[in-house]
Amino acid sequence: MTNHLPTRKKNRLPKEVYAAAGIYFITICTEERRFLFWKNSEEDTLSEYGLTAKRILLSLPDRFPAIRIIEYCIMPDHIHLLISLRPDETASGKTSIQNVVGCFKARTTKAIGTGKTVWQKGFYDHIVRGQEDFDSVRQYIQFNPYIYLEKKKEGKS
Repeated sequence: MTNHLPTRKKNRLPKEVYAAAGIYFITICTEERRFLFWKNSEEDTLSEYGLTAKRILLSLPDRFPAIRIIEYCIMPDHIHLLISLRPDETASGKTSIQNVVGCFKARTTKAIGTGKTVWQKGFYDHIVRGQEDFDSVRQYIQFNPYIYLEKKKEGKS
């Protein structure tokens, strides 16, 4: 009996692309979109888990000197990052977006230590192309908590 399942479309570009110098917009979501990182959904004050995630996030450039965190925001159930990857260290293959995100997920899961899965499998990525794209993504990250809270007040979230 022949199995005729459709071929699944790959959601990633070739691995080499994510080790290339550039600017990347990354979104990482919690498992089942659980609210872990804010104390409550009415204000953007970070919970203990949110503070842990922030500390680990800001330490990533120490572990991966080729990256710079340009912008980030920690939402109740996901994190947005705007990261630059410099060309001088990418050739070794040590630094890639997958390695950075994987390290962040592993370290936060261990530090949070609930025994449950913290993160969804995978992550959303967008390679930033041009100044207009950069400005748009940066503005989105900066205003995301405010837009979320406004929608919450209006009963839309």
